[in-house]
Amino acid sequence: DRRKATMAEEQPPTIKLMSSDGQTFEVARNVTDMLQTVKAALDDSGDDALPIANVSGEALKQVLDFCDFRCNQAVDMSDEEKKAWEKNFLEMEHKPLFSLMIAANFLNCKELLDTTTEHVASMIRGKTPQEVRTLFNVTKEFDSPEHEAECRKMYQWKPESEKQREKEEKEKAK
Repeated sequence: DRRKATMAEEQPPTIKLMSSDGQTFEVARNVTDMLQTVKAALDDSGDDALPIANVSGEALKQVLDFCDFRCNQAVDMSDEEKKAWEKNFLEMEHKPLFSLMIAANFLNCKELLDTTTEHVASMIRGKTPQEVRTLFNVTKEFDSPEHEAECRKMYQWKPESEKQREKEEKEKAK
C-alpha cells in the first residue's frame, strides 16, 4: 500500500485531451502547461477529457509530441541536437505542416507556432512569388477581379528603391 502511494506521488499528474475526431490522449500536466488554451480551459472543465474541438487527432498528437520533447527530452540536449530533432520533426507534407501550425495557434503554443512559422519562412526565403505559388501549389490567387483589386489596393507594395527615391524627393522639396 505504501509503495503504491509513493509510486503515485512520483507520477506527474495527467490530463486527458480529446481531439475533434474523438481521439483521447493522456498527457502529463507539465506538457499541457505549454498549451495556454488548455491551461485556461482546465479550470472550467468538469469533463473526464477536455475537448479540443478545432484540432484533429493527428495534429494534436504532433503538438503533444513537440511539447513532450521540449519539456522532457530537450532538457539534456545541445542546441545543435535540438535543432536537428526539430528539423526532422518538421519534415512533412505541406498540408499536415499547416494543420500543425493552425493547431499550435489555436492551442496558443508559442514555441511550436514560432518554430513552424520560422520553418515555413525558411522554405520561401529568397523565392520569387511564382516559385512560392509553385511550392505551395497555389493556382488561383483571387476569387474575382474585384477581390484582386481590393487586395492590391489594401496591400500596396513598393520596392525599397522607390520608397527611398520618394523620400529624397520630399526632402528636396523642403
